[in-house]
This record gives sequence, C-alpha cells and structure tokens, in this order.
Amino acid sequence: MTDHDLRDLASPCPECGLVNHAAAGLTCRRRPQTGDLSVCGSCAAVCVYGPDLRLALASAADRLALDSTTNRQIDFVVKAVKRIKIRGPSAWRR
Repeated sequence: MTDHDLRDLASPCPECGLVNHAAAGLTCRRRPQTGDLSVCGSCAAVCVYGPDLRLALASAADRLALDSTTNRQIDFVVKAVKRIKIRGPSAWRR
C-alpha cells in the first residue's frame, strides 16, 4: 500500500465539515473499510466509515461493539486532538 492509497479518501467530517484527505490506522497502515472508526483531526468527533467510505458520526452502538483496548485508544486520540486544539502542537510532546 502506498501513502497515496491513504490520502485519496476526501470525506467531510459530519460534525465540523473539515474535509479529511487522509487516514491512518492506530495499529496498521491499511485503507479504511466499512465500519472502521475515525477521529476528526479538527474537532475530535468520532466517526464511522460507511459503505461508500463517507464519514458519519459514530453511534453509541458503534463504540459498544469495540473491545476495551480499542475504546481506550480512541479516547486517547480524542483527548490528544482536543489538547492540541487548546494548547497547540507542543502539547503533543508532554
């Protein structure tokens, strides 16, 4: 898989409207699939990829279907995005 394969997924965040042009997995580099979750890098909304790889807001059922480790990873990313939004990029290093 090339980096281009991960960057051609233009889909607006359903919460803030930012067009996300890229995707990165938490544990691997692969193209997102239907049902995969994503965290918006602007507003930290947790989203889910639909059949057409368009983003929709994740439901409580989407989160409940995940194991506890994955939920903790998503919570970490959400907190990191919010922290960076408030404190700037240097917050990532703390």
